[in-house]
Amino acid sequence: RVSNEVHVYFNRSLDGGTTWLPTDVRLDGGNGGAPTLATSGSTVYVAWVSQQGTRFNRSMDAGTTWLPGNVRLDAGGGGVPRVAASGASVYVTWMDGRNGGFDIYFNLALGYQPYGQGKPGTGGLVPTITGSGDAAIGGTASIDLANGLTQAG
Repeated sequence: RVSNEVHVYFNRSLDGGTTWLPTDVRLDGGNGGAPTLATSGSTVYVAWVSQQGTRFNRSMDAGTTWLPGNVRLDAGGGGVPRVAASGASVYVTWMDGRNGGFDIYFNLALGYQPYGQGKPGTGGLVPTITGSGDAAIGGTASIDLANGLTQAG
């Protein structure tokens, strides 16, 4: 029996194409196609269209590990996406016909993205600020400071 399903796979070479992963990594959870890819450093972003809408996944270690599940980007009627990355930011656009014409939609990653880089202070420590929790309306989020020093007085 021949399947009509199309899937999205990932493979990579870290030595200019001499060697590759021994097996492809399947990214889609169902029928998917028209993938687009962007990288920034060792982070790899992939978006594609599926029967469940415009989907997304990312790896922060050059394709070794991926998010445990795909993220749906559109609210309905997903179309063929395009993805771009700059630093820790990722942007995805797609065109779909949910309103009777072909409109262009845009999505970007919200949540905790670094903004700038700290400078070494006392003892060579570099302060960092990170976020955790659910940074959405009604959610609970926290901001954590590491390597920061206070001055008594």
